[in-house]
Amino acid sequence: MLPPNFLTIPQIQRERHAGSKLIHLTTLLEYVLKLYNPKVTGAEEGREPKVGERVLADKQLFENVKNVLWALRVRNSFAHVMEHVEFTERDHRNAVDYLIEAIGDVCRQPAIPYEIKQAIYHDPDGDLHGRQETEERQRREQQAQLERDRRTQAEQARKLRAEELRLEEARRRQAQRERALEARRATRLSVFSGLRKLVVLALLGIGGYALYPTLITLYKGDKPSASVVRTAAELALKGLKEKRKQREYGALINQIDAAWRDGEIEFRRGNYRRAEEKYRQLIGLWDGLNAQVAETSGFEELQAEVNALRQAARNAEAQQNAADAWNQAEELRRNAVTASKNGNLQEAKNLILQARQQYELAQATALSQTSEPETIAGDDSNSVTPETSPTATQVPLQTPAATAQPVVRKTPAPTPATENNGEDDTFTIEEKEFMRYVIRRVNPVIPPRARSAGVSGPVVIEVWLSKHGHLSKASVVEGDPLLREPALAALRQWSFRPYQLDRVPTEVRSEITIYVR
Repeated sequence: MLPPNFLTIPQIQRERHAGSKLIHLTTLLEYVLKLYNPKVTGAEEGREPKVGERVLADKQLFENVKNVLWALRVRNSFAHVMEHVEFTERDHRNAVDYLIEAIGDVCRQPAIPYEIKQAIYHDPDGDLHGRQETEERQRREQQAQLERDRRTQAEQARKLRAEELRLEEARRRQAQRERALEARRATRLSVFSGLRKLVVLALLGIGGYALYPTLITLYKGDKPSASVVRTAAELALKGLKEKRKQREYGALINQIDAAWRDGEIEFRRGNYRRAEEKYRQLIGLWDGLNAQVAETSGFEELQAEVNALRQAARNAEAQQNAADAWNQAEELRRNAVTASKNGNLQEAKNLILQARQQYELAQATALSQTSEPETIAGDDSNSVTPETSPTATQVPLQTPAATAQPVVRKTPAPTPATENNGEDDTFTIEEKEFMRYVIRRVNPVIPPRARSAGVSGPVVIEVWLSKHGHLSKASVVEGDPLLREPALAALRQWSFRPYQLDRVPTEVRSEITIYVR
């Protein structure tokens, strides 16, 4: 028997790699040479002889020892790295044949046991024919098994397909039932939706019919509120009769008449919001006129006029029907008397003017609640007979002089160039309201001539602001001649935002004071 891990020649021949064949054949050749002559020693003492040394020691055994040595050299090319040596595939096959012949030469020697010879050439796997039959039988069994598996898979696939078709048919029927149910549900929903729409339309119609007066009031304004302001404007127009003959107030009187005429037209048309704006413009002009008159009048004269107006408001039962305005007017009148006694005539005038406004408001509110407005005959050409005013609640008037300390200025009579009909209808606001629309403000620079003369102070300018927020016109009303041009130059550098009246950009006019220091 061969030692373990030794391959026989038939087994070695079935190896696929040439290097593996050469290595196993070299090992087998070394084994039989050792059996033939175990006394061979190596070139170095104490070391086993190499297979080449054993071949050279027993070279008489081989028919061609050169071929054996060459085959060992080919084997070494696989076992060791050899430079500048290359062997072809054909050389590999020849080396295998040479080594098999060498093993056969050694095995023919009587010194080699028969069992070893038989083991060297024995094929453990049986003869080639039996092995081929076994392989063929195994191949047929595998094919038969594959065929059985294929048929089993085909049967399973057929059953799976049949199950899928059955499920698909069930899903199709279920989908048909759901579509039919959805169609019935959609029909019911459409009917219900139609009914809901009808109900909503009916409710909207009822709500619109009920809210129509409120919407009209929001759009055109409140008639009772406009009536209160209209009554105040009527009282102002009555007080204007005494000043119509004074030429220095001609421009303001024309503006007041135009505001009354426009307000009456809008009131008759039912545009109470616009009418109220015109009436408030009239009241503002009336307050400005009173401020001019107050500059040249004494406190006693103003107090006498306020007392007469106070008696008229008392006769109109303002104490009961306009208690807030009456109480405020009374307090302002008492404060004015106190300021006069203390010697502060300017503050007394301002307070008595505010008291006059509150008495007028109280009288107008009381008259609008207790009686119908009278026909006001201002100018024969501009007089309009107002409609009968319904009962109204008290609405505060927003007049320019309603602040705590109004600024009273002396405005000279306008020249003919300023009496332009195109500007009479411009909406007028007070200075405090106008300054809210100033975005950028530039302070004036006092000129050297005025500085050397020691001149400084306020300059009153009449300004017109267009609906686009641009300064369309500016003219000096009052101020030192040396300070007028610097004030105008600084004003032209200001920036404004458009004034909005009921959220509509509107052209406005005002008088402002610029201090040049």
